[in-house]
Amino acid sequence: MSEQVHTDVLDDSIIDQQRQELMCLIWSYTLALEKYVVNLRHQINTLTAQQGLQSRYPDPESDFRVRYFRDLPACQEFSSLLENDKTDLVLPD
Repeated sequence: MSEQVHTDVLDDSIIDQQRQELMCLIWSYTLALEKYVVNLRHQINTLTAQQGLQSRYPDPESDFRVRYFRDLPACQEFSSLLENDKTDLVLPD
């Protein structure tokens, strides 16, 4: 019986670690998408200005901070992971 409890605790620990790793990957991907969209907005502004038109995105970063994770119940569980605003993930251009 004691061995079964130990195995269950170990299994739970592995599952928790995998969930944290998954959340880190999702968060990293979200940050990379943010950066990608902001870069696209800068490109659109450049192309628009070259055509003599008004910039579509006067401040490309102003309204595009995806932080919807903070409103989810899981936020409390993963709050320390979501504080990191840096990612090494780069999306292709």
